[in-house]
Amino acid sequence: MKADLATLLAALALAAASCADAPDASVAPVAVHGAAIDGSEDAAPAASPPAAEPLAEAPPTAADAGPLRLTYQDLSLVDYDVDAMLDCMLFPEAYDDEDRQHLAFPDELTRLMGREVSIVGYMIPGDLDQGEVKDFMLVRDLLGCCFGGTPMPDEWIDVVMEPGESAEYRPYLPMRVTGEMSLGGEQDEAGFAMGIYKLRASDVQVEE
Repeated sequence: MKADLATLLAALALAAASCADAPDASVAPVAVHGAAIDGSEDAAPAASPPAAEPLAEAPPTAADAGPLRLTYQDLSLVDYDVDAMLDCMLFPEAYDDEDRQHLAFPDELTRLMGREVSIVGYMIPGDLDQGEVKDFMLVRDLLGCCFGGTPMPDEWIDVVMEPGESAEYRPYLPMRVTGEMSLGGEQDEAGFAMGIYKLRASDVQVEE
């Protein structure tokens, strides 16, 4: 009986010693980042920073996009009192502030002033010099001009070529004219207002 008890005590002591030497499984290993604390080079190298995103290209500006293409529909003032608006433009001193505000041109047109635009119409020449013109009317169509009618003030543009330049007169053909747009009232020989738009042309080509 004493031998059995001694054998049991020896087994318990051996088991206790084994448990004391075993690592604690409940403690998670700690990940090592950067250099080791003792200054050795055994630690894993630090991760490289992410590559920078490429810069987005700037959106094109109005100047980059080229001339703004217009039609005579864009210039239409069919819902306005055009004669009164023109008269107010030419003779503003004859109108009070309220009338001048009421007869002002709409913003969608005034925003075009000073812009480079491109529009198609038909040439009605001014002075011809060996088939070349330095100024001409660009009308919406020929029906209202060459066949007895008079175009409305918003149906034609007074075109003047750049200084020293001229354009070939091409009758009965649609012409695309490019240049800087402006507002400018015109008067006929009797002193009545008759025109709205002006264009200083840099290019005149047959529309294909």
